[in-house]
Amino acid sequence: MKAIIMAGGQGTRLRPLTCSVPKPLAKLCGRPVVHYILDLLDEHGFDEAIFTLGYKAEQIEQLFESGCYKNINLKFSHEDFPLGTAGCVKHAATDVKEDLLVISGDALCDFDLTAALEYHCKSNAAATIITKAVTDPREYGLVNFDETGKVTGFSEKPSYLSCIGDQANTGVYLLSPSVMALIPNNKQCDFARDVFPQMLGNNQSIYAYEETGYWCDIGDFSTYAKSQFDILSGRVKCNIDESLKHRNNYIGKNTTIGQNTVIESCIIGENVSIGNRVKLQNSIILDSVFISDGATVNEAIICNGTKLLHSASVYEGSVIGEGCLIGREAIISGDVKVWNKKTIPPGANITSDIKYGSNIGVELTDKNSGGNARIIAGETNADITPEFCSRLGAALSVVTSTRRIAISSESNNASIAMKHAIMSGASGGGGEVFDLGTSSLPQLIYTAELLGCGVVARIKCGIFAGIEIFGKSGLPLTRMEERRLEAALLRAEYKNADWNSFGAIRKHTECDDLYTAMLRQYANFNSNYRIKIDCNNTATTRNIAPVFESISSCSGEILVVTLTEGGCAAEIYTGSNIKIGHDKLILLAAASLMKKGHDVALPNDFASSADFLAASYGRKILRYFLCSNDSGDEFARKLAVKQIFLRDGAVLALNVLEHLAENGIRIEDAIKTIPHFASERREVSITCPPQRIIAQLCNATSGGVGKGEGVLIGNNLENVIIRSAKKGKSLFLFAESLSSETASELCDNAEELIKKLNKEL
Repeated sequence: MKAIIMAGGQGTRLRPLTCSVPKPLAKLCGRPVVHYILDLLDEHGFDEAIFTLGYKAEQIEQLFESGCYKNINLKFSHEDFPLGTAGCVKHAATDVKEDLLVISGDALCDFDLTAALEYHCKSNAAATIITKAVTDPREYGLVNFDETGKVTGFSEKPSYLSCIGDQANTGVYLLSPSVMALIPNNKQCDFARDVFPQMLGNNQSIYAYEETGYWCDIGDFSTYAKSQFDILSGRVKCNIDESLKHRNNYIGKNTTIGQNTVIESCIIGENVSIGNRVKLQNSIILDSVFISDGATVNEAIICNGTKLLHSASVYEGSVIGEGCLIGREAIISGDVKVWNKKTIPPGANITSDIKYGSNIGVELTDKNSGGNARIIAGETNADITPEFCSRLGAALSVVTSTRRIAISSESNNASIAMKHAIMSGASGGGGEVFDLGTSSLPQLIYTAELLGCGVVARIKCGIFAGIEIFGKSGLPLTRMEERRLEAALLRAEYKNADWNSFGAIRKHTECDDLYTAMLRQYANFNSNYRIKIDCNNTATTRNIAPVFESISSCSGEILVVTLTEGGCAAEIYTGSNIKIGHDKLILLAAASLMKKGHDVALPNDFASSADFLAASYGRKILRYFLCSNDSGDEFARKLAVKQIFLRDGAVLALNVLEHLAENGIRIEDAIKTIPHFASERREVSITCPPQRIIAQLCNATSGGVGKGEGVLIGNNLENVIIRSAKKGKSLFLFAESLSSETASELCDNAEELIKKLNKEL
């Protein structure tokens, strides 16, 4: 007799387990679900089975590439699009001329199919539905029938109020060719929703066969776990390797277990490594999992190839997908799903699902605005959610001693919603929050300084979201501040305020006026140029254009001041379309200060041409780090606070224009007074720890000199600075020379050396 095995579903409720395998191949006590189905068919004399395939079909075909299983010949039917339960059966059995069995490839049962077939033939039924009594009918399609077994109707997942029976449709059917004739070709059609109701309407005979054997529809993780423990306890009549049963555990081949480890009621796959002092209870551990010393897994599921490092913990109802890395002492709370190939940082306390992105935690990247921000980025409402933002707000509340936070956002609804979530979390952590609306970054940073805020944040949401985080006055967070942020966000090391200790949330509506007033203080001169503003942000343009108009000459040469969308950086284009880039404008503004007898603070990785410029004025360049480890750059940071042009493109342009007006020179001539250096930047991926390469570059043979952040190789005229990326997976190169060719060659040589050291180390 022929059987149709429905195996095309995606198993969405079993994700992340079914992200990498189709549900029929999910293992139960070391064997795929479908093996148990085929064993049952073979036991009852079936000689042919056809799989209906859709999701990850190739994996099922590869498993049965011989085309047979025991005494059963196997065939495969592919759906180009979902055809429904009836549609896929019709597509698989177009030439059917005899009764056939339809059975799900992702349910576990030990039904007496021989007895069911005898009942089907004796009752002369067009269709027989095998049913099973269930305790809670609300999760099943129920079959109603009279005392003769003839079906009278159906109830789909009814409430207790509307239940008149407890017999669930198991999805196992015996069908005559007359039923197949009712199913349209290549159209979506369902047995329960379409075919069986039509048969009742046509007075075609449908009978129910009540089974008392075992049946479990593996629809979610609770039934996935239950079915395996039922196999282990002998509740299911099925084949299992008895040698792998150890008391109340199933332990697969080639699995190693350390000393003083406790395992209670667990299903453990093959090639699993379990360390010392591990506690496993009521859990399912699939193949090739690594569990380090001191780890705990309680009533959870760990998928293939995942690693739990020292003292990591996974608790009740959680599922860890394939190929994940759970860091040392990380905690996965109850009912959390971590999708495949995710990395959980050491010490993290994960309380919600981790579905998108490659990591979870504080992603403080090197890509920043104005050189100072650290950015947390991810997909909007997937990685960056209101829940995550609330936790981030609570974490921000403990970053600095002031506990004052200033925040603004883009004007779209998603950005505003995330901003409000951050503010709520910060307030709940006892922080005082200033809502600066949709202020631009320069407005936000300036106003935050006036308000005495220790942390500044701005949110921008599109398909992807970015949350820019600054320290006091818009400078980079120090390493201590970063560590506080990481600890608070990853391990919930922040205060949960009492109901009467929530911090105030204050709406600040005077940002535009305060910022414009500040700009006008820098615009107390008359320029010889006619100045035009170019900025994609219309709100920024509206605020600053009148200031530049007030200093412009109606008859002067046109200069175009171009601001970045955030407003933190600027470029100037002359009437002859000569571009003066942001770094050169910084040097011109610095020259103006140094000519007046002041030292200047600049980021540690700013071009060394600034030092040559300072020497010509008899002044010094004080360098502050992108992430200070100590107070070594404290004075530089204090000086940088006063130099608003470092973080504000409009102020930078005004400083440069004032310098030109005071000295009566054209911008082309002013640029000639700046030491000319060509530069080139690169990023080189590495696989070994960055500090090993940096240390080698600093040794005597390499000729490198430590710069506090990174290493400098070369001399004053030709050099390359090499520093690690924030996540330690690449190195940034910044080369300087008198010619662009030499700068490129410096980068080539440094990159070659780094790759060589990377292989050796």
